[in-house]
Amino acid sequence: MEDWDHVSLDNEQDRHIEYRTGYLTPGTRHVWKREHLHYTPGTVYTDHFRYSRDIPTPDIGFFHMTTPDAAGTCGFGIGLWDNKINLQKCGIVVAEVQEEMLRTPGDNFIDADAIDYFVIIPDGEVPRAPARREKPPLDFNAVDVAGALAASLVNDGDTLEIGVGVASNAVTPHLFSKKDLGYHSELTSPGIAQLYEAGVINGSNKSRDVGKVCVTLLPAQPEDLQIVAEHINDWEVYGVDYIHNPSVISSQKQMTAINTATMIDLTGQIVFDSVGREQITGPGGQFEFVAGSLYAPGGKSIHVMQSMDGENSKFVADLP
Repeated sequence: MEDWDHVSLDNEQDRHIEYRTGYLTPGTRHVWKREHLHYTPGTVYTDHFRYSRDIPTPDIGFFHMTTPDAAGTCGFGIGLWDNKINLQKCGIVVAEVQEEMLRTPGDNFIDADAIDYFVIIPDGEVPRAPARREKPPLDFNAVDVAGALAASLVNDGDTLEIGVGVASNAVTPHLFSKKDLGYHSELTSPGIAQLYEAGVINGSNKSRDVGKVCVTLLPAQPEDLQIVAEHINDWEVYGVDYIHNPSVISSQKQMTAINTATMIDLTGQIVFDSVGREQITGPGGQFEFVAGSLYAPGGKSIHVMQSMDGENSKFVADLP
C-alpha cells in the first residue's frame, strides 16, 4: 500500500472494497486502527507465497509500466517488488504506461501479450502522495554519530544492504572513504547513487552479479535517478523472489545488512516494527537480510538507532 492510499482507505463510501496489506506506513496506520484495513504481518520474501494461497486469482490488476519496446516487452520501471509475480496471477491486466519511464536491466520486464489493456499516461503526469503529517524533530547529531559508528564496522569489499529509516540512512555519508563496496538491497537508499558515481560502490568483490548494483527499487530522487540513467547497464532491478531470497543473500561473501531498530532489550532481542505495544510498521524485508547476512561468508548484521526517545531509553530490561 502506498502512503497516498489512505485518502480512499478512510472513505466510508468505499466500504464495499476490501483492503489488505502486509506492511503499515505513516499513511495507513490510523486506517488500520479504525479497522478499515486488513493488516497481516509477513516478510517481503514470504508475502507473495501467502497471497498466492489466500487470493489465488485476483480479478483485475493495475500496473505502472513502460510502453512496449521493439521486442514486444514492457518494463516495470524503477520498482519491481512482486509486481511481475502478481501480474501473472490476475484475470485482467491493465497497464498504465509512460514513454519516458526508465527501462532497466535485470528481470524487470514481461511480454506485452500478457497485458489486456493499455492506458497511456502523458509524460510528466505521475500520481503523487499528499503531504505527510509532521513528525517530531529528530536529534540529527545523535543519528549522525550512530551512522558514523555503524560505517566504521563496514570493511572494504563488503556488499551492503541498507534498510529504510533515518538512522540506517545516516550511514551512507560516512562510507566515501571505503573501497570496492557492493550493493544488493531492497531499496536504493539516499546517497547510494553518489557512492556509485564516486567509485566507492563498484561491485568488484561480489560473489554474484559482479560489477552490478542489484535492487528491487531504484532511487526516487531525480538527481539520483539521473546518475542511474547515465550508467544504466551497471544497475539491475529484480523481484523480491531474488533480491530477498535468503539463499541468494547468504551466497554473497561479506554481505553486510544495515537496518534501523526501534528497541533492544538486555538479552539482545531487537524490535524493528513496533514501539512498545504500538504497531508502527511490518517485518518488511529486514528479517531475510539479517538472517542471510549472518549465514554469508564473512557477513554481519548491523542495527542503527538512537539510544533515547525523548526522555525514554530505547534499551530496556524487558520488551513490553
